[in-house]
Amino acid sequence: MKKVYPANGKWLDFSEFYIMGILNVTPDSFSDGGKYTNLNEQIKHFEKLIQYGAKIVDIGGQSTRPNAQRFSPTEEWTRLEPILQWIHRNCPQDILISVDTFYAEVAHKSLDYGVNIVNDVMGEEYEIMLQLCKSYNATYILMHAQGTPQTMQNNPTYDNVVQDIYDFFLNKLSTAFAFEFYNLILDPGFGFGKTLQHNYQLLENITVFQHLGFPILAGISRKSMLTKFFHCSWQELIPIQESLHSKLIERGVNILRVHEPIWVKRNWELFKYCKGL
Repeated sequence: MKKVYPANGKWLDFSEFYIMGILNVTPDSFSDGGKYTNLNEQIKHFEKLIQYGAKIVDIGGQSTRPNAQRFSPTEEWTRLEPILQWIHRNCPQDILISVDTFYAEVAHKSLDYGVNIVNDVMGEEYEIMLQLCKSYNATYILMHAQGTPQTMQNNPTYDNVVQDIYDFFLNKLSTAFAFEFYNLILDPGFGFGKTLQHNYQLLENITVFQHLGFPILAGISRKSMLTKFFHCSWQELIPIQESLHSKLIERGVNILRVHEPIWVKRNWELFKYCKGL
């Protein structure tokens, strides 16, 4: 695996583990929709994520929860631009910014504001996204999703979920290589067109994707793979969620995308301490 990635003027060094904090500037995200819809709230949460250990902040202007309403790139950009404008002027040098969008138009404008990573959960404009990231020397997150947010949980079906997603990555990587673009992070897409069983099969076999030779991102924070299994709220499941985060860290995941960085930071510090004993 290539250890250092360029990221639109900054660098990702994968000799380190990264915590990616989530900032949703949306009214309808599944766990925090509407909490950060004005700029002051967004700035406070951005600073809190950094204070609690996030080295990457992933900013989304459109919910991708199951059955979410789809908004135009114009509306998504209207939500994103104020906070990206503020971050462009005020972001600490050691913090990287990711924009969570499936619109190439929005990705392009975000890269102009210095965003370092494009987190594309749908891949609908994949080749355009690759060209954009290559031209800005930025990094691209390639995520697997079956269907769209409006359809993905209707009846997700696989022959073998791990093998099918592995083959999906192989196919997408071959396209990226044809563009001579190699700054990719792979995300198996927990919850995006997967049943409960599929999600836990992925979690148990996450190391398989390391054979592809690229960094792995995992996002299970507050997802229904926990709440549906235990039939209670995500707030009650934080200890179990963090045990699964620890498992992912032990299995070599390079980035965890989370709502509460402080818990993962403590997990990581404990993991490093135990490795040093």
